[in-house]
Amino acid sequence: KGSKLKKLSWLLNESLVSLRNADGTPADDSIRNAILLSYSELGRIGRSSTAVELSAELDPADLAKLAIQVYDLWFAAGAQAKHKWVLPFAAVYGGAPMTQRLSKAIHDWPEHQRGAIACDAVMALALSSDPAAIVIVDAISRKFKFRQVKTAAAAALQNAARELGISAEELADRIVPTLGFDKTGRQVFDYGKRSFTVRLTDTLELEIVNDQGKAVKTMPAPGKTDDPQALDAYEAFKTMKKGIKTTVTAQRAKEDWRCVRAQ
Repeated sequence: KGSKLKKLSWLLNESLVSLRNADGTPADDSIRNAILLSYSELGRIGRSSTAVELSAELDPADLAKLAIQVYDLWFAAGAQAKHKWVLPFAAVYGGAPMTQRLSKAIHDWPEHQRGAIACDAVMALALSSDPAAIVIVDAISRKFKFRQVKTAAAAALQNAARELGISAEELADRIVPTLGFDKTGRQVFDYGKRSFTVRLTDTLELEIVNDQGKAVKTMPAPGKTDDPQALDAYEAFKTMKKGIKTTVTAQRAKEDWRCVRAQ
């Protein structure tokens, strides 16, 4: 109430996504604001236990939309460091679309003398529940152009483990990078009026089939007749494709390290 909400004035002046409860009934906007406030007052890149309690009965899809909206507003306003609490909030609730945004920013910011905020972003990305996120952070910790961010990625893995109350090695074993594939090794990318099913073969090759059952050599770029969501689906496909290569490299490196330790 009162003065505390002033910290969110740059956001509350916007038409923010309204949240619903898990049963579909509208949730009071004060709950949404309290979740945002709990992150703005957290004082570190981490998970807010208050937000966990407040969001427990809310629709995850609405939370994801809010997370992406808040991040996009912050980014469009210049991604000011004084509001960097947006990074962990967006990472925790934004899911796979947020992983794509943060990964791109982490690679772009150091090129424009914004290494510090890139370090905060990689720290936040490790908090995501999206399995692909931890794979990306692990890859950055092993090989990255900017040493500052590379070092931050290693610290991010340790920080994420502390947040979960487990060791870094347990974190690596516990989070299996499914990259969005189901148990049958398939994943659907929805363009609105058309969709594409991608199957991951035993040899880690990708087979793409359209909604008419016809094989497609490559995932097509969104066209004018596709829904706006098609762009996110197309970017998700590209991220997944890169994630396959990153996952294989990371798993091989982990096995090599275990062999060295066993000797």
